Amino acid sequence: MEITAGEVEAAVRDWATMYFDGDLERGFAFEEGSVGYGYRTAGLRDVRGEMRLYRVGIQQFVESFNSYEVTFERLETAATAGVGIAWGFYVENFERRDGSQERVRVRFSMTLSKDEGGWHMLLFHRDTQPFDENGRALPGPLVGGQG
Repeated sequence: MEITAGEVEAAVRDWATMYFDGDLERGFAFEEGSVGYGYRTAGLRDVRGEMRLYRVGIQQFVESFNSYEVTFERLETAATAGVGIAWGFYVENFERRDGSQERVRVRFSMTLSKDEGGWHMLLFHRDTQPFDENGRALPGPLVGGQG
């Protein structure tokens, strides 16, 4: 199925609200076949084989907030041969049930496809690495081995 960069952009903007608009099933259908890295945990998230556990985790995550909002600072998209890609930066603003508030700037990329059933995330990566005023990663200790 052919897709356009504009359609990819609309799908990514929709993804940013899926879990918090009261329809968890739409979010689950979007992410069900995906694999990638989120910024809240270090390990790989392989949603392909762990959908039952993923559903429980997402449900608990959503229920831990009074409010949650994503604002895109930069959203770039492209599409070719039926595959869409998106990348950029977004800011999450949220208030937890305990009243604590957080603001997190996230760098992201994702690969998407679309079929008769709708959009599907294939691969994703999100991180919150601190950057200096020029957009360069801040130096830090090497963790986990040689450079």
